Amino acid sequence: MDLRQQLQHTLGTAFTLERELGGGGMSRVFVAEETRLRRKVVVKVLTPELTASISADRFEREIRLAASLQQANIVPLLSAGETDGMPYYTMPYVEGESLRQRLDTGGAMSLAEAVNVLRDVARALAYAHDLGIVHRDIKPDNVLLSGAAAVVTDFGIAKALSAARSQAEGATLTQTGMAIGTPAYIAPEQAAGDPNVDHRADIYSFGCMAYELFAGRSPFADRTPPRMMAAHMTEPPWPITELRTLSNDADPEYRQDGMLFNRRMATLHGELTRAARLVRGAGTGDLADPRRQLSDSLELASTHAWFHGANEADVARIDAALGRYPLRTLSLEDRPYFDVMTDYARAGRADNAKAILAAYRADVAETALLRLQSADLRNALGEVALAANDPRTAIVEFRRGDVGYDGKPARECGPCAELNLARAFDAANMADSTIAAYERFIITPFVDRLVMADALGLAGAHKRLGELYEAKGDIPRAIAHDQRYIDLWKSADPELQPLVGEAKRRVARLTAREKR
Repeated sequence: MDLRQQLQHTLGTAFTLERELGGGGMSRVFVAEETRLRRKVVVKVLTPELTASISADRFEREIRLAASLQQANIVPLLSAGETDGMPYYTMPYVEGESLRQRLDTGGAMSLAEAVNVLRDVARALAYAHDLGIVHRDIKPDNVLLSGAAAVVTDFGIAKALSAARSQAEGATLTQTGMAIGTPAYIAPEQAAGDPNVDHRADIYSFGCMAYELFAGRSPFADRTPPRMMAAHMTEPPWPITELRTLSNDADPEYRQDGMLFNRRMATLHGELTRAARLVRGAGTGDLADPRRQLSDSLELASTHAWFHGANEADVARIDAALGRYPLRTLSLEDRPYFDVMTDYARAGRADNAKAILAAYRADVAETALLRLQSADLRNALGEVALAANDPRTAIVEFRRGDVGYDGKPARECGPCAELNLARAFDAANMADSTIAAYERFIITPFVDRLVMADALGLAGAHKRLGELYEAKGDIPRAIAHDQRYIDLWKSADPELQPLVGEAKRRVARLTAREKR
């Protein structure tokens, strides 16, 4: 009797096996129909090579813990059993393809697509890690893409195998010579056979997978499996940016996303000249549509105004951009009314921003669109209030901008509201509230922090906190934030270096005071 027949015999009439899928290294995989509920499930049978030296009872006990996971980005375990001495388990059948299949057929993902996948996987890992459960085999094969979501499969299986193998005949992973994991993504401690692997191994594997999503290849893809495992322990991977981000043969969308990432990194480190160069080089080829060209032109003005304050040069840049690409030449949903309002406000022209607001109210009458855009409007109004030296109104508007028309949080960007509030509190001379908001901005986790918040806000947040903590007499915190600011802007443009020099002198002065 072959494995399929044996498994069907074990399952009886509860499930009907339909076909075999391509299995991984640990299992053979079958699609079945659950008779009573008429739903598709996957049945995975562990290979004899793995089951030869494990305790089946211990495996089943360990897998019960993984079965307790209930989170939207985790494929749950439904049941487990044994067929002819080989453990099996069942899971829901997920329509779609694996991330491995997507990478094999489509190559490196766009920045937006990759971030969406990584966000979902990170949510799954965060939930499981909070419960003390480690995956141990995070890789594209164990991530399934279904609709707009990514879900993680086989949670807890590697851990269950590890525990069951350790119990069998008193062996440890090192003694059996078994490092459970996949060489391309394995953490150094796993490669070394360390039996005390924890959640940090998943984070390392997550990083390796992220590298492949952006670069189109895993960190040490040109090595044999043993050399891969050695490389994880001894070598840094090749920089992603040198592999593909700005290469001439990259597809236009990937090149555009790569430039976005690079210019945000340049902005984060105060390299504004380089960031501007990348913006000017982004709108080329098929991507040079009016909407994107206007967006890039506005970004140049907005970034300059953020770091240099109100100035007529940036007002002229915005005027010129709108002259080349008038808002009404774009489709209604593509018109960046609120970006233009914000940019005019940051450049010091609240009157121009109010004129754009009047145009928005004249052009947009559809109730559904007004509701969807209500939070963005409130945030733009907060910027206008700051430009008009009315920080109290700005605080009210920024708070309203963090709540959608349905009463739920309006932003996907958790740190952005805190950054805006910190600026408004600071303008209102509310030092304690400013400190609290900036601290929340810095610690709020968010997968898109670099693109949506940190590039403009992080260095300045540390600088301002250093100043505020010094004023309060909290010297250790002042030094810590000043030093972080100095580290971020150590390669900043020459025109910004006086600010860095000022922070260095403050650190030297405060450090000397602490020693007295």
